[in-house]
Order: sequence, then C-alpha cells, then structure tokens
Amino acid sequence: MLYDKRWEKSEVPVKLEPWQETLLAAADLIERCGLAKKAFERDGGFCTAGAIIRAAHPKDLIANHIGDPLVAKCLAAVGDQIGMRLIGLWNDKPSRTKAEVVAVLRAAAR
Repeated sequence: MLYDKRWEKSEVPVKLEPWQETLLAAADLIERCGLAKKAFERDGGFCTAGAIIRAAHPKDLIANHIGDPLVAKCLAAVGDQIGMRLIGLWNDKPSRTKAEVVAVLRAAAR
C-alpha cells in the first residue's frame, strides 16, 4: 500500500474553555504548592475547591468567589468525575493524596 502524508494526524491546537483552563491551573497549583485538608488554604497548600477558586481568581480572597459561575462549573465537573458533590468531604479523606487530587482535576478538565 502506498503512503500518503495526508493520513498523518495534524497537530491542531485545541482551544480550551475557561473552566478547563481553570481546572488545569488548579491541578498545577496543588502539584506545586501541596494539598491542604480541612481548609481552603493551609501552610501554602490548597484543597481542591481552594485551588479552583485561587486559579480562577488569583488576586482575590478565596471566600469572595464561592458562588462564582466559573468556580461552580469547575466544581460540578470535579463532582461528576468523583461521583459526588461533597468535594470537601472527598478532599479531606485522610488517605486522599495530592496525586489523586491532581489526577481528578486533570481528568475533569477533559
């Protein structure tokens, strides 16, 4: 069979939605700063929700953006990924690891 260069997959840049970019930024934040439990932000690390809020609004207080539509979309995507809406309860499970949280955030961004 002959080869045709047009059969190769072309690298078309994918434009992510703002909520997807926010989830990926939140994953990077936890990966870089660490995972906090029982607080949005503790000892330089962030819980899942805290990282999402900080990624969405880097210069503002976390508490000011809990009802934000972008944050709500991100939290819903994470909730769908983990199969529950109680993200804080999921995050704070004693055995939950930073790697698990980062993986869920990245998967939820797809």
